[in-house]
Formats: sequence, structure tokens, C-alpha cells
Amino acid sequence: MPVDPVKITDFNRSDRELELFWLFCICVAGKNADQTAAKVAQLAAKVPKCASILRWLSTDPNLHDMLVAHRVGQYVRIKAAIEQSAELDLRTASVSDLQGVYGVGPKTARFFLLHSRPAVEVAVLDTHILRWLREQFDMLDAPQSTPALPQYLMWERIALECMRASYPNQSVADADLLIWATMSGRI
Repeated sequence: MPVDPVKITDFNRSDRELELFWLFCICVAGKNADQTAAKVAQLAAKVPKCASILRWLSTDPNLHDMLVAHRVGQYVRIKAAIEQSAELDLRTASVSDLQGVYGVGPKTARFFLLHSRPAVEVAVLDTHILRWLREQFDMLDAPQSTPALPQYLMWERIALECMRASYPNQSVADADLLIWATMSGRI
């Protein structure tokens, strides 16, 4: 089942679906979500159904060529991230574990956790959330792009407070998806 960027939250993914979602998270940074979902689905379709997507891809000597053929971009970063992710337990990996993967920053790690585990409260500080903060809360001078640590942690606290105040009856995952859909023009 391919990743659906509009229905990204799923706390009941199979192991294969969880790996597919993590692969999507690695690949989507700075790219169109729909196009990336299609490319990731095509890439994963090459992996036998009984195999771990990440382990199979990480041991394939043609991984770089496959990434190029599917035009995922950022080939060195994505290849290294896939190889380092092969042994991760995606059901228990922490933000720190995920950020330990080459090329994975605070935004990608939090995106994966927020939309794959219930009751996780982290903020995915992408351009959409940051623009929402600037537009909805005039007093905030949120950055234009995702800040690096430790600034990320400060803005994450602010974003979570604003999300809870603006969407008191929704989970952070639902609020994140609603803000993304609104700010990206999907709704």
C-alpha cells in the first residue's frame, strides 16, 4: 500500500508499511509529497513481499543506480540513510535514534514519529507550520525555513503551544496534517 500524503497518519501500519513510510520520510525532504510517494512505491515494488524493504535495499549493490533510475534525488544522502536504517527497530526508535541516521534531522525524525505512533507530541517544523505560525500569530517571528538544533527545540515548544490552543480537540498529528493541507493549498 503506497503512502498517501493526505492521509499520512496511521498508527496501525504493518512492518512493511512502516518501512515504506520511513523510506518516504527519508526521501520527501524538500520535495513534492505526491511525486515522492509514487517514486517510493515504485522503488519498494522491486523488493520481494516477504523481505524487509530497508534490509533488501541496503544490501543491493545496485542501490545507487535504482535511486537514480527512480529519480529520487539526493542520491548519496538517501543511499546512506537507507543503509543505516536497515537495522533500526522502527517501532521503538527514538527521535535521537532516527536523527543518528545520516541526513536525518529533527524535522524528518519527528514527522515519522508523529504520524506513526499514537500520543506522540512533537512538532514538524516545515515551511507550512512555520508560515502558519507567522500568519496566525503576528507576534511570532518564526523562521522561514526549518531551524537547526537548539533553535528547533525552542520553536517546537512554541508551535506545540499554538497548535494545542488553536486545535484543542485534535491530536497534534491531526493538527499538523490540517495545517499542512491548509497552508499547502490542498484544502
